Amino acid sequence: MQKTLRINNRSHHVNIESDKKQLLIIGEEMSNPFDLPHELIRQDKLDEAREILLDSLRMEIREAYSHDLNHAWYLVGDIFYREGDYTKAINAFEASIEKFPNDSAAMHAIANCYSELGKPDKSEEYLRNAMKFEESPGIIFNLGNALFDQEKYSEAIIFYRRISEKDSSLFKSAQNNIKISEEILSKK
Repeated sequence: MQKTLRINNRSHHVNIESDKKQLLIIGEEMSNPFDLPHELIRQDKLDEAREILLDSLRMEIREAYSHDLNHAWYLVGDIFYREGDYTKAINAFEASIEKFPNDSAAMHAIANCYSELGKPDKSEEYLRNAMKFEESPGIIFNLGNALFDQEKYSEAIIFYRRISEKDSSLFKSAQNNIKISEEILSKK
């Protein structure tokens, strides 16, 4: 199957050989093979991005991306997440973590999947694991949300208060969630 894609104002002919299950880029070489799937995802061409990364029949990363399985599986997880297939996304992010066990971004992504599935306890578990490697504002805020969703308002407030004013959009949301949590607690 052959497709022509416009990436960074250049045409790339992409040929997926079904017998070899690998990506061939004909013409100009891209500096990083992951530029193409990143650009396709950015353009919301999720089927095409998945097709060049993943052999869907075998559920294996294609050879052209096998040199960085952590990155490849993370992108596949991102595609499934964007499509709303949270179970497949979790599986892909788990495969990413198998290749790089300290991948806090993949742990955060799994937590987001569990949040979408209405499982805040599992979301909390993955966010706490992610915090062992990185305490980003997004992880801290989402951990507050996971606790809030479990009606652990006092603990949620502790995490919301850790969001700095310099993280303006998260700070405003955290302050709002603190207010809501305090109102709920005052009625108990």
